[in-house]
Amino acid sequence: MSGGTLKMKVYEPGKLVPPFEILDAVSSGKINSGYTTAGYWAGKIPAAPLFSAVPFGPEAGEYMAWLYYGNGMNLYQEMYDQAGFNVKVLPVRSSRRKPRVGSLKKSTARKIWKV
Repeated sequence: MSGGTLKMKVYEPGKLVPPFEILDAVSSGKINSGYTTAGYWAGKIPAAPLFSAVPFGPEAGEYMAWLYYGNGMNLYQEMYDQAGFNVKVLPVRSSRRKPRVGSLKKSTARKIWKV
């Protein structure tokens, strides 16, 4: 994708900085990037939990649609900018593994993975 110009090394969690220091470490340039949840920063940024898991909130697909098609990304980035953090938001949707269909009735598996 980058033609070999982009190289990335992945470190074990906590190897470079503790989990609750990732935001400050990326913002200050101590590390180049980090993977974390916005919910960790509720004490620093009161709106942060809105960009994390919200009980009874949208499902992952709905949330990603809001981010990319409903001005959510602008609000997400603005939250960090207004709080004075030098970071670039790049949401990543995690996916869960599909269960072994052989161990479930076919109709049950279809209900679980219906989008």
